[in-house]
Amino acid sequence: MQEEALTLDDFVRDRWYAAAWSCELASGIILRRKILGKHIVFWRGLGGSISALLDYCPHRAARLSDGKIVGDEIECAYHGLRFNGLGKCARNPHGNRRADNIETPSFHIIEKHGVLWIWNGRVEEADQHLIPDFFYLEQYDDFVHSQRGYLYIKANYLLISDNLLDLSHTQFLHPNLLGSEAIINGDHDVSVHEDKVSVKIWARNAPAPKAFEVFFPLEGKPVDHWLQIDWKAPGYIHLFSGVTSPGETKADGWENISAHLITPADKTTSHYFFHSSRDPRSRRLPFDPKTMEEILTVNVPEWHPFLIEDKPMLEAQQGVIDELNLCERDLITLSSDAGPMRARIVIKRLLHEKSAQ
Repeated sequence: MQEEALTLDDFVRDRWYAAAWSCELASGIILRRKILGKHIVFWRGLGGSISALLDYCPHRAARLSDGKIVGDEIECAYHGLRFNGLGKCARNPHGNRRADNIETPSFHIIEKHGVLWIWNGRVEEADQHLIPDFFYLEQYDDFVHSQRGYLYIKANYLLISDNLLDLSHTQFLHPNLLGSEAIINGDHDVSVHEDKVSVKIWARNAPAPKAFEVFFPLEGKPVDHWLQIDWKAPGYIHLFSGVTSPGETKADGWENISAHLITPADKTTSHYFFHSSRDPRSRRLPFDPKTMEEILTVNVPEWHPFLIEDKPMLEAQQGVIDELNLCERDLITLSSDAGPMRARIVIKRLLHEKSAQ
């Protein structure tokens, strides 16, 4: 019997998803964002509380995001119905119907690690301990912040995970900055544990990608170069990348730690949140945060490789998939696809487990 293919509109709902960076939602700000096929309105009340409701007024289906914040509540711009963070109507200025009988769906929202996390599954299973650990996203002394951002990508979330789990593409898509034959020819290891997939690449005594010349004194010499991509369903990724002199330890070199949070907007568009930081325990290069900001601004502006190379490629892929009505089994796999394919197997298993309940 042929294995059922994974379609692009399959979402694991009983998980926390990144909805926004905390800094996107200052006091008094209203944010409208599509998450897993539904438009949701987010706001931070004047008292600091964060709320998330379906962006819909049950009176005439107006968008609540077009309204205004009154205290910790949001008021519909059309007829003035006011809703609290639980989705209950707190005020009906027309008086012909009890306000407590009017409501719109609400969502659990938690602020942690500088991220607003939203729960889109069954309410009774919303456990905040399931929020993934991205402690280095905050300004702790143990890590040095370098860059954080957000991109709206017109591609399915699985295509973005594929891109990050298979870094062999860097040799061809990013030849001027991240490309290196050593990544393809190095030692590869892929492992799976529950809903996690880890891809480890170790390239020994080989030329390093040009990007590392900014941070590590290569002087034209070969290095040991490593990459480790730790993926957790449905779309949380820690990516460790670094270089050191041949035969020396990671601690003797330089390492970058980056977070990648992928949230489906719908089956063909996604929200991509990224953050990059340097572990100062890598002591080889004297470090100055101001210098890091200047280096990134000059050499890697606006997350240069992903913005101008990966993003267009992903969106073009999605266009071809849509035009030809392709599914997973229509595409061939290569040896470099071991990580992405295992991640998709995990997603299939989670979806099957939920459908069997």
